Amino acid sequence: MQPYFVPYIGYFQMVNSVDKFIFYDNVTYIKNGWINRNKIKGGTILTIPLQKQSSNCLIQDTKILNDLRNSKKILKTIQQTYSKSPYFNEVFDIVEGLLQNQPSTISELAISSVIKFSKYLDINTEFKIASKENYKKGSDKITSLINICSQEQIYNYINPIGGQSLYNKKDFLSHRVNMKFNNVIIRAVSSYLPKKIITNSDIQTMGVDTTNEWVYDKLGIKQRCVAGKNELPSDMALKAVEKLFKSTDINKEEIDLIIVSTSSPEQVSPPTACILHNKLNLKTNIPAFDLNAVCSGFVYALTVGASFISSGNYKNILIVSTEAYSKYTNWSDRHSVFFGDGAGAALLSYSDSDNMFAELAADGGGTGMTGFRMPLDGVFEMKGKEVWNQAIKVLPKSIKKVLNNSSTDLADIKMLIPHQPSINILKLIAEEVGLPMSKVKTVMDKYANIASSSIPIALEDAIKNKEVISGDQLILTGIGSGWSWGSLIVKYKN
Repeated sequence: MQPYFVPYIGYFQMVNSVDKFIFYDNVTYIKNGWINRNKIKGGTILTIPLQKQSSNCLIQDTKILNDLRNSKKILKTIQQTYSKSPYFNEVFDIVEGLLQNQPSTISELAISSVIKFSKYLDINTEFKIASKENYKKGSDKITSLINICSQEQIYNYINPIGGQSLYNKKDFLSHRVNMKFNNVIIRAVSSYLPKKIITNSDIQTMGVDTTNEWVYDKLGIKQRCVAGKNELPSDMALKAVEKLFKSTDINKEEIDLIIVSTSSPEQVSPPTACILHNKLNLKTNIPAFDLNAVCSGFVYALTVGASFISSGNYKNILIVSTEAYSKYTNWSDRHSVFFGDGAGAALLSYSDSDNMFAELAADGGGTGMTGFRMPLDGVFEMKGKEVWNQAIKVLPKSIKKVLNNSSTDLADIKMLIPHQPSINILKLIAEEVGLPMSKVKTVMDKYANIASSSIPIALEDAIKNKEVISGDQLILTGIGSGWSWGSLIVKYKN
């Protein structure tokens, strides 16, 4: 990895997870990056001044503007910010020593900071510096990395999760190098379904021109759960989360971050995540925010959560999807047969193994604006044919892409857990991908389509019925209006 001056916690997680760590300093310096900068508490950015910043200069050759006044200013800022923090004196002594030593290049300073703090943290990883080794340069970035692995006789190369968008595992496997990404696992899943049930026959009695047989044959739906009159999305989310905590040894006080996926919130502001935060009575310093990618929202939320964990700043993230489409439904319209209400929750935790690969996409053109929409002051509008066409067009490609990028064989996938658009859409997707329907989880007969909540609800159902057990690899996939869609490979491990 490139060297950074006193980097983020995730950097040290990476150092600690490997036997040999190579500082990649013989590559181009990135201006306005984090090689010579660091953000501290309160949002202040500390900057190590450089003599000349150039994108044509290598990190190893980028000179520091050595001025004791700059060092004293940085040290004073750190002292004012952290003087009351635990272990301040011993940590401050290390930083002070680094700056007063006055190294000539940013590479020297950054590398020294990582090595010294690794020693302080009792991390005994072997360090090497690329610019000091006789590594063969390749014609491109990938070839150069492969050459390093070959010369060092490295057969397992661990990369941060961000590397998933930069590298294809197959390029490394062809040279007998197994690329892995420090990643996450799903530790627990739970769901909540409202008690009120509306069957297809019930909808028919409301005046909708349909039959139970038609709805079940075309969509695979027999009934749907509907939130009570005074039951809010945050109420359903709370019940799903409370159930989650009963199924895991993680205490709610260990939660670092809350991400709520919803496209049917009870209000625009405050966000549902903050309302849930309040109802859970969690610590006030835990960040919480909503995310809206409609039916692909849970996949998006997991991917965002994984990035936060890989940063090293968060360890246990609560991912919650809650939907109450009944509040936005015209029950005399034929499209009322599609949706139900409910909530699902998942606990996402750090793992030092290779467990998640994601592929996200969006297309705001054409039917993405009209296939499905929900005005603020009305009911949802849907053009079923447009949803059908887009789903069968993009989801098989998305699934194949995430399999290819992760070098995962389809045979190693225990089950596909999709959002629940319709049974016939899922049959076509399964056929295109090459999966038997026995490996495609469906719960739409009981719950209909619950938008972003469909996936965690279906996953919990699979776990409860022992269709999925600890250690199984899964593909989660979904498509929402916009269009937004995504697929990810993840391991369930309780």
